[in-house]
Amino acid sequence: METRKQTFTKALSWEAISFVLTLVVSYTVTGSVSEATMLSVALFVTKVLLLFVYERIFRRLRKRYEN
Repeated sequence: METRKQTFTKALSWEAISFVLTLVVSYTVTGSVSEATMLSVALFVTKVLLLFVYERIFRRLRKRYEN
């Protein structure tokens, strides 16, 4: 069973990889370090929160159907 801390750590580590990729692609498209950074940070925060919520809901559903 995954704890909240483990779920958050899992989401954070995956999004760190995604952040770097988003930063590179955003910079390639915009040519601006500041715009690429702002976009990457916004997406990073949003996706970490959404993945955390998703994992918690999925965990509860799995737990409900296992019993």
